[in-house]
Amino acid sequence: MASCGRLRLAMAGEDSLYVGIRGHVVRVRKRDGEELWRTKLKGGSYVNVVVEPDGLFAYTQGVLYALDALSGAIRWQNGLRKLGYSHAIVASANQTPVAVAAIAQAAAQAANAGGGSS
Repeated sequence: MASCGRLRLAMAGEDSLYVGIRGHVVRVRKRDGEELWRTKLKGGSYVNVVVEPDGLFAYTQGVLYALDALSGAIRWQNGLRKLGYSHAIVASANQTPVAVAAIAQAAAQAANAGGGSS
């Protein structure tokens, strides 16, 4: 997982990267940079993206989404009621401690910069 400002990257198997930016998740082919799909999520500029063997998960503006990794279609969403619209850390058992720490650091930096309150 890499981060640069409000841009978030998550590895997507062998051939793709997923980018979370300005309320969108975008799938990009690694070998040539071609955009394969783009999905707009509700609100938010900061998007946290996690890739799992069974799908792609994204969080922005208080909503957790499950996306189809091949098409970008939203499979489900959960508004995480009564938790507000803050930055969240989305992690899984498949991530390394270094990746989780990088996500936490990026979320803290975005919170300090006011990155998710749009």
